[in-house]
Amino acid sequence: MVDVLVVPFEEDGEIYSHEIDPRKGYPSHTGVNSATVTAPNCTDADALATALIIMGEKEGLQLVESLDGVETFLILREGRDQFRWVKSSGMKIRER
Repeated sequence: MVDVLVVPFEEDGEIYSHEIDPRKGYPSHTGVNSATVTAPNCTDADALATALIIMGEKEGLQLVESLDGVETFLILREGRDQFRWVKSSGMKIRER
């Protein structure tokens, strides 16, 4: 399991990720603040966690659901101090 936490920065009131979206050449702006991934090996989990931060919630969850043995838990930023979470269908977490 690998967890990648985004250390965001703010510019002109917008919050950005430190991850660069290779499709645009600019920091990712998807709102994914943290991506935890379980996968058959650590290398795949690390690469997928970074990719999910860049891809965003919808596209990222679609990818994970298409892969055998891979699950994710995402924390999404919805405002300066507001967050929500989503998980893939097979991710086992203990809820309070």
